[in-house]
Amino acid sequence: MGCHSMPHKIIMLDSTPPPPPLSFEETTPLSITAELNRVRDYFCKALNSIKNKGKADVISAFSLALGEASAASARLTLPSMVHEDQDVRRQSNQVKDELAVMFSKALSDREIFTI
Repeated sequence: MGCHSMPHKIIMLDSTPPPPPLSFEETTPLSITAELNRVRDYFCKALNSIKNKGKADVISAFSLALGEASAASARLTLPSMVHEDQDVRRQSNQVKDELAVMFSKALSDREIFTI
């Protein structure tokens, strides 16, 4: 039975409710920095925990860590384009550059991907 002959059915992968709408009303340069530090800490711990695992475990764990950090990065960088406060936009833009470096280093880390 090929894919085309299978009955069409929507499969829900997760029953998690959607996240609340994004709001940047209380976003400040300090809150952006605090969230960046939290994301960095999480991502660094996640990467350190997956080094020296088997190939399948590394790919799976890295994908999960990257997904979580990427979702957080969207919350941190979107204010650079939409926030009314210039200082918040400036800080968010700076964070965008810092996250790009963090992701680039992770994606080129031979300790993670050498199995």
